[in-house]
Amino acid sequence: MSDTPAADPAPQPKLPDGAVEVRLRRAPRYAPFVGTGVVVGVVLGVVVALAFDDPAQTAEFSTGTLVRYFAAILGLVGGVVGAAAALLVERRRR
Repeated sequence: MSDTPAADPAPQPKLPDGAVEVRLRRAPRYAPFVGTGVVVGVVLGVVVALAFDDPAQTAEFSTGTLVRYFAAILGLVGGVVGAAAALLVERRRR
């Protein structure tokens, strides 16, 4: 046996001083997907509430109440759709 150390199969290149080796993560970040889904859902909820608001038929609820209901419901749906989109993007990368 020899006293020489075994050679690495793939020698690592020498990094310049102050450089840090990082590992690239290829998975999507979920927060931007969910946040974008919520924002799109809220905007869509406001548009739907204002487009279908008929004061003669909605005597029980004010326009502001309808806007809040639709924004909350479609915001939640948009967040779920955004999370599902992030999952689909992650699955396609594997």
